[in-house]
Parts: sequence; structure tokens; C-alpha cells
Amino acid sequence: MTKEKPPQLDLTKGRTKKEAVTLWLETFDDWCILQGFRNTKKNPSDKEHWKKDHYYEEIAAFRLGLPHDVRLMVSTKIAPTLTNEENGATANETYSGFPWVWEKKLKDEYTVQDTVLADNLTFNVQVIQE
Repeated sequence: MTKEKPPQLDLTKGRTKKEAVTLWLETFDDWCILQGFRNTKKNPSDKEHWKKDHYYEEIAAFRLGLPHDVRLMVSTKIAPTLTNEENGATANETYSGFPWVWEKKLKDEYTVQDTVLADNLTFNVQVIQE
């Protein structure tokens, strides 16, 4: 198990920001495995893949890997949508203490941005053509 700094997200390392975030999350997941934060005997879709005694270390590493502007966005846009409720119907998607929630929210943020930009571009092209 190594104790090196987490990989750094660089939004210029992809054709789109979505692609850069997706590639970084894959690299971050591998880094977490090397740190011993994950149970590789469990499937990543299984909650037990994520070792509970490392949740907060992993969240801290995730945040440390973000550039300043992305971390600011996460703090102001994503963090306020998270809850302190570990149990309940939406806990796996909203509880701030689950590392996978932070990853999913970041990925969703950049997926939605690409979709909105694409939708706007399509609309503008249609208006121009008419």
C-alpha cells in the first residue's frame, strides 16, 4: 500500500470535460485500490467494494485531486445537495459520507453540462436553418 498523493484532475486531458472527468475517475478508482480503500473481491457496483473504514480518507483524497475551480464548484453546487442521512431510500445517492456519491455527482455534473450544451447547440442550429 502506497501513501502518495491522489491523481489530479486535469480538464484539458480529454476531448471534452466529460471525457476528462470520466478518465480521471477511472484513474482515481485504481489509485484507491492501490491505497487499500477498496475490496477488490467485491464488484464496484456492490456497496461492500468500498471499505467503510476508509470512506472519509477516500472522500478527502477525492477532494484533494480536484483543481481549485472544480473544487469550488463541488463545494458550492454539489455539496449542498448532499445529506447527512446514512439510511433511507436515497442514501446511496445523496449521503455525504459515501465516497461513490461524490464521484457520481461529479460525473453527473459534467454529463449534464455536455448535454445542455449539445441541446443548446442543436436548438441554435435549428433556429438558424429556419
